[in-house]
Amino acid sequence: AAGCAFDGEAAVGNLDGGLRTRVRLARAVSLDPALVLLEHPTAQVDRAAVEMLARDIRTVAERRGLATLTLTADDEFARAVAPTMMTW
Repeated sequence: AAGCAFDGEAAVGNLDGGLRTRVRLARAVSLDPALVLLEHPTAQVDRAAVEMLARDIRTVAERRGLATLTLTADDEFARAVAPTMMTW
């Protein structure tokens, strides 16, 4: 799901930040919601993982016709995942 490859026996809390966020995204999307709220999804995630996470979120949202609402201080990430962006 969402390109996650890890030992299914591992506790999610023991995964690195990027993989932990991708697992949480996969779990949320598996419920087939119309909207997913992403609250600071890049917190505790290294830059390389942020790029992969942005690509995964955009891909999943486009394929499923899913709306995402992202709360983040990372402008670069926001531009990478959002077709429309509002700032204040």
